[in-house]
Formats: sequence, C-alpha cells, structure tokens
Amino acid sequence: MNDQLSALEQVWADYPFPSPYIIKVIARAETESLSTRLLAAAAQVLGEIDVSQACIGQRRSSQGKYLSLTFELTVHSVAQIKALYQSLGRQPGVLMVM
Repeated sequence: MNDQLSALEQVWADYPFPSPYIIKVIARAETESLSTRLLAAAAQVLGEIDVSQACIGQRRSSQGKYLSLTFELTVHSVAQIKALYQSLGRQPGVLMVM
C-alpha cells in the first residue's frame, strides 16, 4: 500500500497547479437538490466556485435509479483534491466519487 501511495504522490508532484480537475459523483437519483449540495460541499473546500460552469454533465441511469454528475473545478493542491473526495463522499445519497 505504501508503494502505491508513493507512486501516486510522485504523479501529483508533476501536476501543474492551479489547474482544472474533473471529478465525477455517482448518487441515488431520489436525492433532493444533489447538484446544489455537492457544489456547496466543494465550495467549502475550494472557496468560491463559478457555479454556472462547474457542472459539465449530468446523466440518469437507464432505469432512473442513479444519477452521475461531472464537475470541472479549479484545484490548487493535492490536499484540495483529497479534501474534495472526502467532502463529496460524505454527502447523503452519494455512492461513489471518481
């Protein structure tokens, strides 16, 4: 596990910050105002977000049970990326953050 973590940290060491970062969230579709709550959670980590441009994709599953949301957010560090995954993953109804 430590070898995997070291390799991941090495990849991030060369990442050009600040930079756009795309993150996808899979959640239950019945969750109310999911996009708004996720953007609010992201704003707590990143500060002010241009909401009009942050959500670049939204799609329901074929049977309508699940919703996938794709966001493009500007990140300034690896710590922000890690915090985003944690914050978004704790939101009610969220099943996966990729």
